[in-house]
Amino acid sequence: MNTFEGFIGIGWDNLLNKPMGPIFLTSFDQCRTTPDDIYLIPDDMVTIPIKKIRLDRSASFYSSFQDFTMSESQTINIDVSASHWHVTVSGSYSQTHIETKKQFFSERSSMFHTKLEYHAYDIPDQLGSTLHPIFLAQLDDISSAIQNNMTRRAQYLSQLLIRNYGTHVITQAKLGATITQEDYVDSNTQFTETSSLDQMRASASASFYTMFKASVSIDKTLNTTQQNQYSNSLRYSKVRTVGGPDVNQLLTATLPMSTNISQQGLILVRDLVATDRSGLPLFMMITRSYLPNNPYVDALRDYIKNATDEYYKRNTVYGCMDPDDINFNFQANVNDSTCVAPSNNYTLGGIYQVCSAVSVANGYTAPDSVCDQFRQINEITGDYSCPDDYDAHLVKSYLDLSTCYTQPTEC
Repeated sequence: MNTFEGFIGIGWDNLLNKPMGPIFLTSFDQCRTTPDDIYLIPDDMVTIPIKKIRLDRSASFYSSFQDFTMSESQTINIDVSASHWHVTVSGSYSQTHIETKKQFFSERSSMFHTKLEYHAYDIPDQLGSTLHPIFLAQLDDISSAIQNNMTRRAQYLSQLLIRNYGTHVITQAKLGATITQEDYVDSNTQFTETSSLDQMRASASASFYTMFKASVSIDKTLNTTQQNQYSNSLRYSKVRTVGGPDVNQLLTATLPMSTNISQQGLILVRDLVATDRSGLPLFMMITRSYLPNNPYVDALRDYIKNATDEYYKRNTVYGCMDPDDINFNFQANVNDSTCVAPSNNYTLGGIYQVCSAVSVANGYTAPDSVCDQFRQINEITGDYSCPDDYDAHLVKSYLDLSTCYTQPTEC
């Protein structure tokens, strides 16, 4: 009988999106099974059968890599935003992330993304009761270094712990299988109308269904011209499977997509995997409840937290993440202020103000100095003028009057 070992209570590297070593001890002494009696589960695990399938009838469209990563990120990657670590760093060193990023930027592509997802079980939020002896032994080594004031060794061993067990511990998971198709099209493809984009999304979905002979009713009617338009704009296509049947099985299978597909068993899911995860930072597991006999719990937690922070810091690359900017940095995983502000052309060529002294009725002319406080040059030209190819237009004109009186003196 297959087991549900290795889904929760294990380490997780949040930069690589990779499961790591076991943190909690797993036992099967009670011979417990899932409610449907299909899988053997650990003694302290709770499972909830879901048995649902979701199929995208219309492909999702992502015009940029950033849009795709924010939409498709795992829950544990998004949870990082609650801490002081940058959410965009999460998963940025995973193989899938690197492959997808290269495809977006190397040919300046956009993506149509279609997914078939089988959601088999939920494992709700839970932690084990006993730490794994190998993990516990590494904690004891760090504690021994702390006890003997071997600071550098404690730092080194803490960094090794992060290397072996990752940055997080998985506390809950969604089990099942997914099949996705990523179609990359020329980013210069113009969608003149909303319906045009809808038709392209429908074409992407139709090609996904056709791949494994799925019979699905589609609201949009696609003609040969629309299908050819989609094929001509297609630059690259990739199918990914996570758990379940492999691609070769799909290509030779006939898969009617009815609403009760999971009950019919038409998808043969041999290997369930965690399709989504949530968890806590590893250092949060270093508590007195798990280490009651360790007098250095607080210092141990600080060392592991510092090693986690250092791991994120060393792998954070600041730079401009806008591919259309001249300062674009492909390696960057955190946006900074190095993107150049767009230079815009404005129809207004500046403003200036002139002043002239006027004569009064008795022939007296005011000195030119009375205008000093009213004159203002155009900051663009540095003079009382408009730039080349601009015309001057009077905005406002007014007269400032000053009255002087002769005061006779009496003696």
